[in-house]
Amino acid sequence: MKKIQLVDDGPIIRKLLKKTLEKSNYEVMDNSTTKEFLENFSEFEPDLCLIDINIDDIGDGLVLIKAIRNKIGNTLPIIVISSHEDTRDINLALNAGANDYICKPVDSMILLAKVASFLNGVNESSLPIFNLPSGSDNTIYISQDLQIKTINEYGVEFICPDYIYQNTYINISGYILKLLGLDRDDIRLKVISTEINKETDQIISYAQFQEDDEELLNKVRDYIVNS
Repeated sequence: MKKIQLVDDGPIIRKLLKKTLEKSNYEVMDNSTTKEFLENFSEFEPDLCLIDINIDDIGDGLVLIKAIRNKIGNTLPIIVISSHEDTRDINLALNAGANDYICKPVDSMILLAKVASFLNGVNESSLPIFNLPSGSDNTIYISQDLQIKTINEYGVEFICPDYIYQNTYINISGYILKLLGLDRDDIRLKVISTEINKETDQIISYAQFQEDDEELLNKVRDYIVNS
């Protein structure tokens, strides 16, 4: 049985997360502080961690993520849970060493899909996903126009026709090229997070621009300034 250790200072959300995960046959240890988490970490030996990025005690979730990475390296999957949805929090968590990101209120289907993708492989998920061809380089080519929600200097948030897993690369063509004034076939992005809007059932993905694509980044800055 796979083991999951979670830390959140909210007793209700902690109870709900534990119940949801245990129903899917995971062994769960829940902690309310980073101190308690670290005290139990070595003995429990989790296969995955769920960490509230804004845990309210001696240190925040970012500090805890860095402590885990310094202790055992990058082999342990870490999913961050937060009430904040802005891209700054996403980037802070990922830069600290997190593997994925979920916003509160947590959708149980999304939670279980993301956990399964790390612990059991993506085929364990019941969510629809883009199927990658055998031998592919983990890149999805999207030719249809996507409904762009927001564009900032880090990346694009858009409505997606199917669920795309975190760390998948996507090549997008169509309307976004005209929007940014790019004369090329497509742009390459890395999916950072995918969520399902509980009110609309829309699948919302956030994908990050590649830092070495200077032409794209300059066009994005021009777009932000002029929009």
